[in-house]
Amino acid sequence: MTEIALYEAKAHLSALVDRVATTGEEIVITRRGHPVAKLSPVNDESALESALRHLLAARSESQPGPDRLRDLIDEGRR
Repeated sequence: MTEIALYEAKAHLSALVDRVATTGEEIVITRRGHPVAKLSPVNDESALESALRHLLAARSESQPGPDRLRDLIDEGRR
């Protein structure tokens, strides 16, 4: 991952966007040596859609089925 100073990124933004779009490389923009932003290629799937898909998958894995639910209820009675 390449790091570039903010003043340099402002001066060469168009070229940096082309570089990210063609190579898929991510570029971190720094201010006074500290990372403040990142240029990254856009995927077909938005970040929100990706996060939602991961949350729904995790939710379905964590929900017990009817048999497991009965086991959990029985364990609670002991």
